[in-house]
Amino acid sequence: MALDTNTSAEKKHAKFSASGSDRWLNCPGSMVLSESAPDRPDSEYAKEGTQAHECLELLLKNENQLAAAKRMALKKYPLDMVEYALDAVYWITDRVGEGEELLCETEVRLDYIEPDMFGTLDAAIVRHFGRLTVIDYKYGSGLAVEPSYNDDCNSQLAYYALGIANLYDFNFSEVELVVIQPRAYHESGETVRSAVFPIEKLYEWEQKFKDGVAHCKAKEVTYAAGNWCRFCPAAVICPELKERAMDEAQIVFNDDAGLISLPKPELIPTGRGLAACDKIEAWIESYRKLAVEMLSKGHEIDGYKLVQKRSVRKWVNSDEVIQEALKRWNMKAFTQPKLLSPKQFEDTIGDKDFVAKNTTKESSGTTLVPSSDKRQAVIPVENVFPELP
Repeated sequence: MALDTNTSAEKKHAKFSASGSDRWLNCPGSMVLSESAPDRPDSEYAKEGTQAHECLELLLKNENQLAAAKRMALKKYPLDMVEYALDAVYWITDRVGEGEELLCETEVRLDYIEPDMFGTLDAAIVRHFGRLTVIDYKYGSGLAVEPSYNDDCNSQLAYYALGIANLYDFNFSEVELVVIQPRAYHESGETVRSAVFPIEKLYEWEQKFKDGVAHCKAKEVTYAAGNWCRFCPAAVICPELKERAMDEAQIVFNDDAGLISLPKPELIPTGRGLAACDKIEAWIESYRKLAVEMLSKGHEIDGYKLVQKRSVRKWVNSDEVIQEALKRWNMKAFTQPKLLSPKQFEDTIGDKDFVAKNTTKESSGTTLVPSSDKRQAVIPVENVFPELP
């Protein structure tokens, strides 16, 4: 049987998209603002994510002839990308039981709420009158994505689940939302995370999406900053990120004069000020990205230019170099083998008992996070030993 090598790489992007739902539900003003934002090409991270999803699709569509599909994938994608996708395929296919249906790269439409609401779901497992399992593959190595927040659904996964459930007339008793994210650090150490909800939860989300669309179309829209600002196309021109955030952080700045003043050094940090810092950082990141893109297109910016990064020497014809170096200098030309990290050991060798017996967890230090973070707060030494001088 011939391999199915067709992948849905070219996809239209919905205005009210699933991936952007967290943003447009929380910040209706971002929808209007995005229409006047400068056009920006896909980042390298976005291109890598597209490739990773194509790789997963190729393997999942050919799960009955996986060895041949893997050979095909290795001709197009990096080894680590293929290995991560294979792990995802094994997890997904192992979950498919008798009488269940596996969906792959399925178009999801919520056009009964709003015509411009559609997207593509990575995978789903359908058990009629039982559980609907919705699976989202995340290749990013930055933020760890949760399938639920504060005992409620992740909006992107709720969007997909609602679309699939509607396709099958809501003939399910419950829905399981799954995130497979092999490269991002998560405090649990798990690369697959899931949450289960009764099917009635999707009716609540149906109303949330209806209300969200209505708020985006209102004559007067509101703005709200949050984690969703990081990927907002309008971040660079957003008043919430720039003017309001800088006011809260007590920073005076304008485009013509630049930085005028910072908060006084003796100022005690406040929660409001730290939240403002998060907003400003999102705006700064977006502003710098836009500057690089404009310069790369030939636009000029006073006092700035693009230059090549530091050059790094690389071997030419590495296979031939390896053979000659081995012949002339033996192992002196090679670095000594090093034990894999515990995570690499589990992924490569697979013996989790050996890893558990021979490892310990050590924190690399402290980090500042919002109070909503699930990790326990660090107790200051002064509070533990108040008698110390």
